[in-house]
Amino acid sequence: MRFPSLQPFTRDNFRVDLIEEDFRNRVWEKGSKVDWQQVCDCPCGTTSTVGGNTSSVRDFPLDCPLCFGRGKVYTDPQEITVMMTSSSSSEEVYNVWGEFSSGTVYITFLPENLPLEWDKIVLKEGSRLYSESRIRKNTIEPLRYPIIKRKIVSGSESSSTTPVESEVGVTLCYRGIDRGISSTIPLVEGVDFSVTADGRIDWTLGVTSGKAPKVGERYSVRYFSRPVFVVRDFPYVRRDFYEEVRRELVYQNYPIKVLAVLEHLGAFTTQNPPPGESP
Repeated sequence: MRFPSLQPFTRDNFRVDLIEEDFRNRVWEKGSKVDWQQVCDCPCGTTSTVGGNTSSVRDFPLDCPLCFGRGKVYTDPQEITVMMTSSSSSEEVYNVWGEFSSGTVYITFLPENLPLEWDKIVLKEGSRLYSESRIRKNTIEPLRYPIIKRKIVSGSESSSTTPVESEVGVTLCYRGIDRGISSTIPLVEGVDFSVTADGRIDWTLGVTSGKAPKVGERYSVRYFSRPVFVVRDFPYVRRDFYEEVRRELVYQNYPIKVLAVLEHLGAFTTQNPPPGESP
């Protein structure tokens, strides 16, 4: 037996719909400038057949010129404006994600910028510290994220009341030496290495002085970079629907709100590593 929904004789205008122009003004006034990179699956890869059964898991070759073995392809960055809000005010997010809620943020996109899971968002205004350990391969080489210079105003060594302004990219750097142990003497930016305009580390100064790690030796670096987020969940998917405008039903596209997580906090796995790194 079917029970059709009962429609009232008169539809009161009780629903409060979004006023798109007002929302756009608010986004442009209070929003954040980001670089948006759209993701797409790479068509590369091979499947294996054992006993007449073909595996559904593809092996992505590391020498693929499009994805470099990640299985994912990212477009060139496109600058857009979004609204970013913290998830810490909602206990529900922590109940669902547990400890993985650390580093999460809500991002609201305008209707024309519809995102997809695994899309990458790079915050252009702001900085954060990141630390990593790498093996030196070249004189000039990139880190996981481009290094940025951050302006810092602090007190001087002689007087805590005298402001001193400086620009810093790398705050700490150590090198490994023989037998897998580390040197206790830190390497200093501008003395033992420099940072290029595009955010790579340049060992020319250290090579000349003999203080740079040798090719094949490991070094650790703590540096400023832009926050990088990856879209992981869509709490609000249905954002295109009809609404009544001047007693006429009009199809509207609404903003979309997604949950994103900092890329280095578990957004990628060994099967789907970040750009520039092999699985």
